[in-house]
Amino acid sequence: MSVDRAIEKAAEEIVETRIRLAVAEALAKDPRALIERMVDAALAQRDDRWSNQTILQTTIKQMVVEEVKAAFAEWVDEHRQAIRQAVAKRLRATKEGVIDRMADRIMEGLESDFQVSFRIVLE
Repeated sequence: MSVDRAIEKAAEEIVETRIRLAVAEALAKDPRALIERMVDAALAQRDDRWSNQTILQTTIKQMVVEEVKAAFAEWVDEHRQAIRQAVAKRLRATKEGVIDRMADRIMEGLESDFQVSFRIVLE
């Protein structure tokens, strides 16, 4: 190693040591103030440069959405049987309604002397 490089390396180490000491002194004097500034800076950060929301706002929104999903899932679990009964009732009404409408059309066709034909495919 050349003398110039050794002097340069020693100077870098001295500067780094002084920086570490200055940081340690600042932390020792008032760590709460530094912590508060770090927290404020972290909470004010944006998700990305195009977002108007901070990381904190986005995180809170996600947490609320997850809680709403969990609460709704619990509600559905509690009312699952009633939901199934309501769906089955609606499906029966629709099925009967289709059959009733088909019967009405057949009767209308017979009354007006038009030929009526239909095909039912069961799958």
